Amino acid sequence: MDRSVESRAYENPNSLISSISKDSYRTIASVQYEGGARINEVWKIETNDLKGMKLDPYSKEFNLTSWIID
Repeated sequence: MDRSVESRAYENPNSLISSISKDSYRTIASVQYEGGARINEVWKIETNDLKGMKLDPYSKEFNLTSWIID
């Protein structure tokens, strides 16, 4: 891969996620960002499939703890 190409990463992903109005889309974006998942890994996840949120002891932010995929 050509390393002279700029990164495709968002400069402020949390701001982008916060601006998503639909809860289910915001949840999926959070899973992708926090867990590094790709869209083909999260497209079937529903909000009620998630086990919940947990305070991260290092960042002091609430993060998704885990999810169940049937």
